[in-house]
Amino acid sequence: MKKSLTLLLAGIFSLSALSLCGCNNSENSENSENSDSSSDTESSSSESSASSENSSESAESSDNSTDSENSHADLVVKQEEVKNIIGLAGDIVEKDDISSFKLDYEDADVSEFTMDKFLNSSAQITCNGFAYVLEPSGLCYTDRDNSDIYNAEEMTFTGVPDEKLNDFKRIKVGDSICGLTVKSAESCFNNMANAYFTSPNGETMTMSEVARYCPEIFFQYCEAEFEGDMELEGYLAIAGEDDYGIAAGDILFVPSGKCGLPVMNITRVSFDGIYSEKTVGYSYGLVWQNEYPVIDLGNISDTSVDLSDFSERNTYIPAKVTITDIGMVAYSDWINSVHATLSAASRR
Repeated sequence: MKKSLTLLLAGIFSLSALSLCGCNNSENSENSENSDSSSDTESSSSESSASSENSSESAESSDNSTDSENSHADLVVKQEEVKNIIGLAGDIVEKDDISSFKLDYEDADVSEFTMDKFLNSSAQITCNGFAYVLEPSGLCYTDRDNSDIYNAEEMTFTGVPDEKLNDFKRIKVGDSICGLTVKSAESCFNNMANAYFTSPNGETMTMSEVARYCPEIFFQYCEAEFEGDMELEGYLAIAGEDDYGIAAGDILFVPSGKCGLPVMNITRVSFDGIYSEKTVGYSYGLVWQNEYPVIDLGNISDTSVDLSDFSERNTYIPAKVTITDIGMVAYSDWINSVHATLSAASRR
């Protein structure tokens, strides 16, 4: 399922607030397997990259912390005793869901898994067959289409609906959503035993203790691939040269207006849950705010689609596209990506 995603890092300035609950992947040896996906994320800005680096440094020093000024992070106990691993949909991850298990960074047999071992060790489980998504709001703003609500000085949009909190649903292979069928899916959960978190009231907690307030804290990442086609309107750009994780000829797409893709987007982990927010991005002269990172549509060297109408480089051109082989990845540290195969494109 893994795919190397070539997504634009240069010129992307995310302007929404990122509040991490110290949930990061720096301790996990298997992150190197996923580094192609995580390092290529487009929606993360230079600001979010700095946040990720700071988070990693905090984990290494065992001094992770939350944003104590986060108004959402009220300490409300949601489970007196942590007895289960809880997914983003509030679902219980059962032992039968587990396809692989690591204990103190070493492979272990799934039959050896117990909650006691998970809560008191550096442990990770991977579950094949399901992932988590949100139903799309369908709202995708750009400075070109929504100039009436766009503040050019601050690069913000007014009247954007509130963020979504814990509104995820669990999807499994074979399910249908947004006109697409889930072809493959995977979710991963981990506990960093030697990481510590600072609550809004200044209390130091382990990850297992944080789970009393944010049961979803053990979530690390999920990914899914879908069968089916989808038509989208938005803006298409072709990169003119290699730059910051992209290659010359990479095809990038930003949806506008209504977008019906499922949403796999995590922007903030807090003591009261995991949030999905519409984030602001900027690249090639276009400013946008929506629920998706820029969609990676491959490279012109790999597509049979006629793109002669898109001869310009490093500029977003109004377009209508049809995409297939859609894949999504979301990490708990605000690394989200979407890739697909381009099957048709025209200027609009």
